[in-house]
Amino acid sequence: MTTPDRPQPAGSGSVPETDVHAFAVEPIDTLRTADHAAITQLLTAWQHTAEVYSDPVLLAA
Repeated sequence: MTTPDRPQPAGSGSVPETDVHAFAVEPIDTLRTADHAAITQLLTAWQHTAEVYSDPVLLAA
């Protein structure tokens, strides 16, 4: 849920509030490594996580 005083990172709308901090911090930490493979892997993993949280059937599995 997005509020005027606390916007969520793009793509995090389906991620539970408890994971939003990690969603925002983990990419920054990974970017600091300048490891392109790790950055790609991280973004792909978060995309899949958001997809699961946005699909009730997958989330229930």
